[in-house]
Amino acid sequence: MTPSGMRAMLCLPALLALSGGLARADEKSDQLLKAAGDAARKLDSIRARFTQQSGTATYEGTAILARPNKVRVETKGPSNSTFVSDGKQTYSYQASRNTYTQSTVDPNRRAVTVGAAIPLRIFFTPDEPYPMPDGTVKSYVGAETLDGVSYEVVQAKLPARKLAVPLVLRLGGDAKPAPAPTPVNMETTVRFYFSPTDQLIHRMTIRTKFGERESVSTYALKDVELNPRAPADRFAFVPPPGAQLYKPPTLADYAAGLVAVDKKAPDFQLPTPDGERLALSDYVKKSKVTLVNFWFYN
Repeated sequence: MTPSGMRAMLCLPALLALSGGLARADEKSDQLLKAAGDAARKLDSIRARFTQQSGTATYEGTAILARPNKVRVETKGPSNSTFVSDGKQTYSYQASRNTYTQSTVDPNRRAVTVGAAIPLRIFFTPDEPYPMPDGTVKSYVGAETLDGVSYEVVQAKLPARKLAVPLVLRLGGDAKPAPAPTPVNMETTVRFYFSPTDQLIHRMTIRTKFGERESVSTYALKDVELNPRAPADRFAFVPPPGAQLYKPPTLADYAAGLVAVDKKAPDFQLPTPDGERLALSDYVKKSKVTLVNFWFYN
C-alpha cells in the first residue's frame, strides 16, 4: 500500500467517528424535541412563573394554560398587561392605557398567545415549540448548568432572510434623492433548554441579528406545576375599574388630530437606525418644505 493510501486508511476511522458524532448530535436534538412534545401532549394544564430579559428591560409574571385554548398570562415590567382566553374569546388588557381588546378564538389556530411565557407554547403546539420554517438547522449543543440546574440544550438556526430597509432617513428640501432601501440579512437562532425533571422546555434564548445589530431575549420558567387545578373562573376576564374597550381610530379621528395648514407643527425627536436622533426643528429651519416619511425599523 502506498504511503498516501495508508494515510487515507488511518484517517478513515477518525472521519467515521466524527460523522457518527454529528449524526448522534442531530438525532439527540430530535429526541429531545420529541420527548418534550410527548410530555406536553399528556398534560391537561400547566402553571408557572416566568421572566423575560430583553436588553435592559425585565418582565416577570404568572401563566396558567388549560385545554382547549384556555390561557391566563399576567405580566409586569415596563408595561403591565393581562392576556386571557376562555377558549372562545380572548382579551388583552394594557394597564398603561387602561384599555382592552376582545376577539374570537379561531378554532383552527394551533396556538393561543402565551406572551412572555413563550417556553409554554409547546403546550399548544407539541410538534413545534417555536415557528421553524423549512431550512431550519437543529443541533444538540450539550448540557449547560444555569442557577444550579443542568439542562440539555438544542439550538435551532432559522434560515436567513433578506429585508429591505432604509438605512438613511433624509429630511429636508434638498434635491438629492434618498438612497434606495438596502437589503439586510436577518438571522435568528433559538436555544431550547430541556428540564431533566419533566422533559419540557424551561428556558429559551432567542438571538436575532439584523445587519450589524443584534438583540437577545431570554425567557425562563420557575415553579412549574403539571396538571394543576384550572377552574373555569380562572379564565374569566373582568375589566378593571374604568377600563374601556379599545376602538381603533377612524379616519375622522385622524383628521381631527391633524395640524391645520399654516399652523406650526409640534416638535418631536426620533431615533435613527444608526443610533442618532432626529428633531423636526433641526430640519424645518433649513428648508421651505419638509417631508417626513415614517418607517418601522426592526
